[in-house]
Amino acid sequence: MILYEDLQTVRRELKILRERVEQLESRYDERGQRAYILPVLLESDETGGYVVTSTLLPGLVTEGDTYQQALLHAKEAAEGLLEVMLEDGDEVPAELLGYQPGDPLTIIAAAPEPA
Repeated sequence: MILYEDLQTVRRELKILRERVEQLESRYDERGQRAYILPVLLESDETGGYVVTSTLLPGLVTEGDTYQQALLHAKEAAEGLLEVMLEDGDEVPAELLGYQPGDPLTIIAAAPEPA
């Protein structure tokens, strides 16, 4: 006889597995090419713009006057930083292993887009 607690545990584990599968699927674009995801933190600046940083790429610090501009600058800065890291033989974060210049890089902001 399955206990209620056992059933709840199985449901939690299934939910975690579903989320992991969705995460893996999201790492590939419609052509099946690996898409790399870089989470960033957007913070409002006292001048009215946004500052972008990333814990995965500590050297990544950029800004933009608008939310969208800040994300665009973050993508450009991350691509440039990763290219230099690869050229110099530096270790890239595990989440970005296999990245090569020109590969799709998706920037995910930890702050919601302002209304």
